[in-house]
Amino acid sequence: MLGKFVEDKTPLAAVLSSRSKLSVGSARVEGTLGYSKDDDGRTWLVVSDDKGSVISFLFADLKFSYGDSREAPSHLRESTTQRFSGVLSLVSITADVKLALFEPA
Repeated sequence: MLGKFVEDKTPLAAVLSSRSKLSVGSARVEGTLGYSKDDDGRTWLVVSDDKGSVISFLFADLKFSYGDSREAPSHLRESTTQRFSGVLSLVSITADVKLALFEPA
């Protein structure tokens, strides 16, 4: 699925969230998915828009899940169905970080 997003340049809404004992943070970018390798050979998923906003996420030790808008809570289902067809979640097993990739409807 990630390969298809990259190849097709699928527009996505990406939300990166992180929490630790001391803080909670999140970032959002609407753009396309790509990847890069760092000097140590690790692969990073990169979501970027045409304005220069970027989210990078280390592609290692991940748990994947996929859901569609029908699985949203009933009070959100109508608005999410109109905006998104599904969401792919990538959760780091070693760090408390999650990347959610929302596909447009």
